[in-house]
Amino acid sequence: MSWRRLLILSLCAAVTFSVLNSKLTDDRVPRSVETDTEPRKKTIALTFDDGPHPKYTPEILDILDQYDVKATFFVIGTNAEGYPDIIKREIESGHEIGNHTYTHTGLPSMNDEKLTEELSSCEKAIEAVGYTPSCSGRWIPRIGAGFRPITS
Repeated sequence: MSWRRLLILSLCAAVTFSVLNSKLTDDRVPRSVETDTEPRKKTIALTFDDGPHPKYTPEILDILDQYDVKATFFVIGTNAEGYPDIIKREIESGHEIGNHTYTHTGLPSMNDEKLTEELSSCEKAIEAVGYTPSCSGRWIPRIGAGFRPITS
């Protein structure tokens, strides 16, 4: 797989660009995350959502390993349970694993109780393969509404 294809896959997999010290307007949102980057150094965060996928995630991992690039994989709990060896490979390669809910359905209209259940179930699925997410948060983006804290 070429770098061009990786770039296309990355964009399709929700590449997130962030600059450290960026300003957020909502005071409820955490303003920083622990990183190993230099302060004030512009940084690109490469993320992949909704995995792991049995075909595409190993291909992406091969390319990332080839170029010693690290990423964050936001996994869905049901997929984590179905493909634990891929999650283990992500961990062994030094990538971050993030919680992308257990089923990833109906998030914009989900109440706090159900959303907390989704996050907790996914966290348990990730922990079952021997990893504790470093940013297992209680913050969820709401489409069109910014971020809001989970209250339950």
